[in-house]
Amino acid sequence: MENEDLILDDSSDRFSYSSIGTYQQCPFKYKLIHVDKHKVKSNTIATYFGTLVHHTEEVIGNCLKDNTPIDYEKLKKDFHELNDDENGLYGIDILKQKFTVDFYTNDKTGKNYQDKSDFYLHTGIYRLEDLIKKNPQYKIVGTEVEFLFEKFGYMFHGFIDRIYYVKDTNTYIIEDIKTYKETIKDDKLDVPLQMVIYTHALRNLFNLDESIKIKCSYDLVLLGQRQIVTNNTYIEDGNKI
Repeated sequence: MENEDLILDDSSDRFSYSSIGTYQQCPFKYKLIHVDKHKVKSNTIATYFGTLVHHTEEVIGNCLKDNTPIDYEKLKKDFHELNDDENGLYGIDILKQKFTVDFYTNDKTGKNYQDKSDFYLHTGIYRLEDLIKKNPQYKIVGTEVEFLFEKFGYMFHGFIDRIYYVKDTNTYIIEDIKTYKETIKDDKLDVPLQMVIYTHALRNLFNLDESIKIKCSYDLVLLGQRQIVTNNTYIEDGNKI
């Protein structure tokens, strides 16, 4: 899903990265949403488009994980025509109708959602399979992996978009899918709280001790690139925040 993980469930002191991010951005906004329980609408074209891309990437990731053929023609057809109210999944043909003005409005990079769709369907949709082909030591071991763990006296709950195991180095890679229009700024990449939480979650899920290395990256699917977290002390730095 485009929202990084599940919404905070205050009744059980359960936190997600998105709720922590809201607090850092604006404590008053956090209070309105998570304490006073005011609902905030999220039915924007950005949310729906991000959900559509995440869904497509999950299908591709599962095919690669299970060593089954990837039906790109069906994926492209679904990318245009999906209409799943229950899961909030809509293809771009429907998004054009629901958000006609927004769909064709250029962002500050000069691109609109038609441009982004064209790039994804012609290039982005093949990137994950290309990565695995070029790096046979990479094995996808999980997509949309749900976690629930306790740390610092709180419960954390969410989903990790993609997990690789690198066979020749005994390393795991956590990868989060982003549909950002620009690369992530250095200050956000240096101590990414999202990855701090996900790293703790992965060690808990797979019962990994500290000798097992974990690396983190962001797959910027609409930019055709990945950004790697290069700060080796991001966990220690993040734990202090």
